[in-house]
Amino acid sequence: MRHGTTYPHLIKIHKLLATWIRALAQRVFAALDVAAQQRGWQVSPTHGGFGRNYRDPRFDTLASCGDCLGHGVTSLGNPCHTCRGTGRVTVRPADEPPPRSPRG
Repeated sequence: MRHGTTYPHLIKIHKLLATWIRALAQRVFAALDVAAQQRGWQVSPTHGGFGRNYRDPRFDTLASCGDCLGHGVTSLGNPCHTCRGTGRVTVRPADEPPPRSPRG
């Protein structure tokens, strides 16, 4: 009689191995995750928990400059005054309330 590993047993071994590797990945990325969260970045696990994607939400406040069309220079070749030559302007996020005008 042959003794072998059954298919369901192999699945259990693979799941256990994946759980161990995922736990190891959590430890490897722990310091980076904390540093990113302290900076206010968004942390998204990728590849089933084996990788990370870090994103700074301040990029949501950037848009192409409408005056220079994102080129940073005007049609005359001069630096754009609106974006200061960067081609980007900062816009208010949708969830941020509009600034209040001073009373007086």
